[in-house]
Amino acid sequence: MDFGEWVKAETEKQDGASENARIEIMRSNWKKWPYWLRGGVIGGGVALLFVVLFFSCSLVITPGGFLCLPFILVSPLYPIAMFIDSIPDNHRVLPPLFLTLPILSFLLWFIVGAAIAATIKLVKKDSQATKRKD
Repeated sequence: MDFGEWVKAETEKQDGASENARIEIMRSNWKKWPYWLRGGVIGGGVALLFVVLFFSCSLVITPGGFLCLPFILVSPLYPIAMFIDSIPDNHRVLPPLFLTLPILSFLLWFIVGAAIAATIKLVKKDSQATKRKD
């Protein structure tokens, strides 16, 4: 084996190892995150997924159609959409709906996910403390 082949073989070994190391670091970091942050990321991620589904459907389907309605009615976007709709003269008070809906939905569901995850963590901690006392 000449020097060029050796360098190529070593580089391939290191690239594979470094890629596996990066993946392992990402996995281990997720598990080290606090419960509330993981819950917030999951809640906000679900809201963003529905935002993408709704707006991409709105781009494809003719405006005013009912095919995109499930992406709003059966999603975490519905409470925010109803809140924005209940504000009188909302077009004067708030930025346009295509900006307001995604931002408020993400923030609301990040907070809800974080609260749920923090509550789960407290319940787990209390149940483990109770088991240790017994």
